[in-house]
Amino acid sequence: MKAILALALCLTAQAETPDSKIIQEALSQTQALMNDPVLRSEVIAKDPKAGAADAQLKSVMGTPEGAAQAYTVASEIMEVLVKQYGGDPSKMEAALEQAQKDPGAFLQALPEAQRQKIRALAGEVEARTPRH
Repeated sequence: MKAILALALCLTAQAETPDSKIIQEALSQTQALMNDPVLRSEVIAKDPKAGAADAQLKSVMGTPEGAAQAYTVASEIMEVLVKQYGGDPSKMEAALEQAQKDPGAFLQALPEAQRQKIRALAGEVEARTPRH
């Protein structure tokens, strides 16, 4: 999911001025991209890193529906990050880097609705994972 959020950060980083209207527009565009498979596939086709991240997500989620759900949750998390960090791309990126080091703390910092969705997605992945 980090790769998805990183892609979204690239889009919101275009808003260099901390103007709330610009930030909201960037967030709306990012969420549209993350939630619209056609828009998302256009970006993925142009960016090898985005393509690799998308392939990895689809592999982990196992189904197109699961991948779509993960993109939806990522777009919601993007909104949370924008609000928490005032749309500052540097602070949002630092938060994602810290999330890699301590995913549990990152999860706990999210609203309960997003935590529940992440747990549900993780449960679906775990249910498909063969036990050794």
